[in-house]
Amino acid sequence: MKTLIVGMNSTSNNLEPRNSWDYQTESYNTEPSRLQLGVLLSPGSMSSTNRRGILTLDPRSQWEIFHIPAGTPGLGTYGYDPTTFFLSILVSFPNFLISPLNYTLDSGVILSRVYPIISFGTAHKTHVELFQDTLITTASPALALQALLTRICQMAYYEQLVMLKKPVTAVTAFSLTVTIPVKWRGFMVGMMLIVVHSVIMVVVVVLFVRSTGISFIGSYWQAVAQIISKETQPILKEADHMNDGAIRKWVKSGKVVESLGNCWALRESGGRVNLEPVEKGE
Repeated sequence: MKTLIVGMNSTSNNLEPRNSWDYQTESYNTEPSRLQLGVLLSPGSMSSTNRRGILTLDPRSQWEIFHIPAGTPGLGTYGYDPTTFFLSILVSFPNFLISPLNYTLDSGVILSRVYPIISFGTAHKTHVELFQDTLITTASPALALQALLTRICQMAYYEQLVMLKKPVTAVTAFSLTVTIPVKWRGFMVGMMLIVVHSVIMVVVVVLFVRSTGISFIGSYWQAVAQIISKETQPILKEADHMNDGAIRKWVKSGKVVESLGNCWALRESGGRVNLEPVEKGE
């Protein structure tokens, strides 16, 4: 085995697929795993790496061999033993091992769906289902065996991963795709939209300032001074000891409308702007 420095990238964030159990067919659903392994479709039809949920490797010409310094924490000898993956394959295929029992095991049924009574003569059912589903879908024994061996090596990798003595710091980079104008035509259109928007905002502000002659937004004392008049003094005296909740109930009861009447408006009289009653239609 060689330890390599490689570049990997992906535009999606995915989790490892799981083989869920299908109670209707009484078998494992291997479709998510076969999609990740690239053996879901017929030979020659390859799904994109994003759809498969895997990283895209840089070209092999850019790979570099990484020489692990002696005594590096977290990189024990056991974790990099070349026989680790080979032993995992032997354990996954019990027919490859010498059985302590006096049974003659047929290696031809190790990946068969016809499960014998003696279950240790075949591979685990998840391996059998993955191999058989790939074989039926692709009609390629090579792809079926490739998918099976890849899955077993993945299992061995994650088993060894938790045995590291100490976590090793990894550097990752994340990027966000955005759309920007790359030609002068798009740049000019964007600038024109910004200019038009700014002109409209200036016109609205100028019209608001010039057309507003009675009160201004945020001028609280001005608003208070405009509602105080001879007609509104009884209501203000009544409301001076009420909180907001009591004022809402008072308004909903209709007593304020009875006191003020139905129509009121801000008018200028005697050099003063205040709230005065008006007749309907005025």
